[in-house]
Amino acid sequence: MGENYNFSVTPENPPEINSLHWKHSATNSAIEINQLEVDILNWRVAANSKESVTVKLVNPVWEFISWNDNKLVLPNVIKISDPVNYRGTPTIYIQVSPWRIIDNQIEVLTSGNISISVKPIDFPVNYSHPYLLNGDENELHRSFSNETEYLIIAPSHLASPALSLADMHTSEVNADYQLNTELVLVENIATNATGIDIREYIIQRIENDLLDGLLALRFLLLFGDENDIPPIFNNGDYPSDDFYTTADNNNIFSGNPQLASGRIPVSNENDAWTLVEKIKNYTLYPTSGIWRSKVALVADDMYRSCSFDNGESSHTVNSDAIYDSLNTLLPILPFYGVDYELHSGCAHPDLTGDLIRTINNGVALINYIGHGDPETWAGEKLISKSRDLSLIHPGDNKLAIWIAGTCSFGKYNGENSFMEALLFKEDGAIAMVATTDVVGYTENSNYLKNLFGLSPGSAGIQQFLKGENNLRIGELVMQAKNGNYYKFHTFGDPALRLPFPKVSNTIITGSPNPISLIQEQTVSVNNPEKHSTLLVRGYDKEFPFGTDSLFYTIPGDTYAQMNSDSSQICFRIPIDAGSCDDCATIHMYQDDEGFDGEIQFIADISILESVASSNDEDGPDINVSQNGSPIIEGSAIIPGLDLTISLDDSSGINLMETIGHGIRYAFDDDDLTLISGDEFIYETCSEGKVQIPV
Repeated sequence: MGENYNFSVTPENPPEINSLHWKHSATNSAIEINQLEVDILNWRVAANSKESVTVKLVNPVWEFISWNDNKLVLPNVIKISDPVNYRGTPTIYIQVSPWRIIDNQIEVLTSGNISISVKPIDFPVNYSHPYLLNGDENELHRSFSNETEYLIIAPSHLASPALSLADMHTSEVNADYQLNTELVLVENIATNATGIDIREYIIQRIENDLLDGLLALRFLLLFGDENDIPPIFNNGDYPSDDFYTTADNNNIFSGNPQLASGRIPVSNENDAWTLVEKIKNYTLYPTSGIWRSKVALVADDMYRSCSFDNGESSHTVNSDAIYDSLNTLLPILPFYGVDYELHSGCAHPDLTGDLIRTINNGVALINYIGHGDPETWAGEKLISKSRDLSLIHPGDNKLAIWIAGTCSFGKYNGENSFMEALLFKEDGAIAMVATTDVVGYTENSNYLKNLFGLSPGSAGIQQFLKGENNLRIGELVMQAKNGNYYKFHTFGDPALRLPFPKVSNTIITGSPNPISLIQEQTVSVNNPEKHSTLLVRGYDKEFPFGTDSLFYTIPGDTYAQMNSDSSQICFRIPIDAGSCDDCATIHMYQDDEGFDGEIQFIADISILESVASSNDEDGPDINVSQNGSPIIEGSAIIPGLDLTISLDDSSGINLMETIGHGIRYAFDDDDLTLISGDEFIYETCSEGKVQIPV
């Protein structure tokens, strides 16, 4: 007896049709037809014949939604592919469309179920994927292999930096994370090799590896730009490196890639060495601290060409969904256009300034959702290559993974894009996930849900944090793909390990609850030999926008953020916090010199009025330095190099952004700039530091 799977096709929201998008909320993928994004459902099963798979609609209800004025031709409602050999496993792709056209009338599925039956299989499944229905029980894992696990393809003039990266993965990282890595020169594949020549070579390597029934090869890096390693274009439209490893030789533009691939679109050896050394330092000598757990969420506002558009709320809605899924696991830092004042010239200078300072202080990941192009995020230029590249310079190797859920930010062919500039900048990005062309709403939304682990059954960042997977960045990007998501690329090393900690419940051995205002409090932790960071915040705040139809959440006030190498960590809650029940939270982060990070979250901590007297009439001692040298009257300040501000006050530093409190600064006659409390790091219970840009 086979396996049966049932899925509802009843949408939560009414289906919509417009000139750009047919939207159906019960779907999990989308296809593009004549530049129209059409929502569909996609799955895959391990099966060696179409006859072993049955797909039926059960009690379907079709309703008229529009006329087919554009004479559009839709695929069949149910489409079952022939089996293809995907990583050594016979695999069949199933596509179901909730749309059909009858007598020039467009009808949509508004109710019903999909029933999928698969006969029992008598062969092992050599891979896992969130949308593989019958893989778990039969999945076969290779425990150890002497075969190539990571293939790097590079032109001869980039051989030295490519070989250095290969050597790192083969022998320089911890033995638990080593990969048998092989460098192959493009010139040894074919003279003047085309993309198809390179594909044929890679597919032959996969087939040879599969002769023993298992595929050891996991990662592919194309170490060169579009001239040295020509991309394969989807019918001349857009490039995708997925097409180097799709399984169906009869249609290379269908199905998913078999390898977790990445590209370093570099053209010269100097840039290549800059990036390789950056990757090696990030991997072999990681910088310790809670920055490795922080995620910045950036969302476009609701303006198009300086005009308000109520239909532009999805950027905030989708970002807020990511926030809600992660905020009890990691410290999340939202930068939403709707949360900032729009200045003259349709710009958000406050958002841009806050974001760049946050990037320079260090975050593990930056995710953007909204409009964009190869050089900017949003029409309001939330961030711009020409204006902001020189201002982005995170210190101490605190480099972020950038994810751009926008159009064409990863367009490297024929462009000198912002993505490339950040990648090749010594203090830019460690890796980028971006699209090579225009991307549709559903593609972008579903892909990011899969990547962050919001979709049912997905293997994303949320599951990584909970210890359910140990995916590397290229695998994370590949696992998030379901159908026509070929435009999403990993730029950088696909075998880069994710910086995030794992969730733990055993870091804290004792924490105060309730907490008294102003008075010194103590949190006790296990493993004092590790580096710890305590982050104490107020509860989240929900805000309406416009006519209250849009709500979004931002974190509560930061009360304290403290670095420590002790078993006892002290902190204070400022008096402005006020007393409240179940209103404070703690994130406690620990790592071992940047390795093996863990994080614990505690909620519902009450705050009490202090019974102690408070007499705080003196301000803090303030010291300013730049690059380790004190700044005093008459000192020269070097442009482009951050200032370090040290504050020391026996009563603690009030970080709340209330009138008369918080940290503000100005140069000359400029307006005061408020620094978020999240940027200030205590080193003792009374002293800490913050960076400000010059």
